[in-house]
Amino acid sequence: MAFFRNRSVNLLNIHYGIFALVLSGGGAFYGVYLLRAGVSAPGVLTALAAITLCRFAFRPAIPFLAARFGLKPLVIVGTLICACQYLVLTQVHGVGWPLLALIIVSSVGDTFYWTTYHAYFASVGDDHHRGHQISAREALAQVVGIVGPLVTGWMLTVYGPLVAFGASSVTMACAALPFLGTPNVKVAKSVSGASAQRAPASFCS
Repeated sequence: MAFFRNRSVNLLNIHYGIFALVLSGGGAFYGVYLLRAGVSAPGVLTALAAITLCRFAFRPAIPFLAARFGLKPLVIVGTLICACQYLVLTQVHGVGWPLLALIIVSSVGDTFYWTTYHAYFASVGDDHHRGHQISAREALAQVVGIVGPLVTGWMLTVYGPLVAFGASSVTMACAALPFLGTPNVKVAKSVSGASAQRAPASFCS
């Protein structure tokens, strides 16, 4: 299995496994908790739509920041902000400022993370092993996707939302640790010509 020889991809897959564990756990009860917290069903759907809409407002900043700092710091920041959203979620009680804060934190975290994660994975991965490496990542995500809802549901029932979502936040923050062993990827500020097959990028430690 030559595709396991890429240490950076292996670390990224460990990161994604932890990240997916929280998404399938805390993320599965996201909307349900908002309903229990006093937000109406239309309000929950509006909040989720607002998170998606706000991503477009923050996305133009990503290319500029990626060219200045590289992809790795942005993925780390996105991971940590995504972790914070579960702490903000516990403060929501009906429609109010905490719900607005949740929308902003969630949209910023999602924008930073998902916009840069896929580019970072593609940059450190191997072109000739791309399918194998992505398949290994998704297989891991599916396995933890079974465990996540069970563990989080149990914690919500036994210990309540503060402990359950607090554990989700801490666990997702720990997903940033594998990046300590991966390289940064610099992004070119400009690309000359339109025939390039791949965007210029350089690795640095």
